[in-house]
Amino acid sequence: MIPAFHVCLVTCIMIGAMLAKGADDVKARALTAGEAAFLKAAAASVALESRLARLAVRQGGAIELKAYAGRLILDQRLLSIEIKGLTTQEFRSEAVMLREEDVTLLHRLETCELAAFDAVMLDELIRSHQAALASFEAQCQDGAGIHLKDFVLRTFLRLRAHRDMVAWFSTK
Repeated sequence: MIPAFHVCLVTCIMIGAMLAKGADDVKARALTAGEAAFLKAAAASVALESRLARLAVRQGGAIELKAYAGRLILDQRLLSIEIKGLTTQEFRSEAVMLREEDVTLLHRLETCELAAFDAVMLDELIRSHQAALASFEAQCQDGAGIHLKDFVLRTFLRLRAHRDMVAWFSTK
């Protein structure tokens, strides 16, 4: 019998590969400077949220937080694959660097008292999702090309669902 996690992981990878393949029409057209900057910022956000989620799985106290973080890891992996499918090889070769404040945040969470970890992590997940939602909304309103609009709208809905799950969980 194949463990459910492996089935889920393989499914996510297959879906991600299909999403990346569907982006061929985007790669045929060069990204504008604004689109490239937006996707680079989105990739950095994905990198931070992936690290936050892995940290929540390791150090979280509540089983609900750990379960949510596990889902977030899979969703962020799919999003990372989709972003790579929308970009050129040159863009992908650039390392996604975390900002200094992100590194500081991760260190603060890693050294946070376990009793306070869940509350601090939930606050940070809500904040990071709010920032990502604002960025995606601005990209949509600022005239993202039709080739990016579908990605932006789908991701905006996914981000809003994530934020709402965290907000609901933080009230429990």
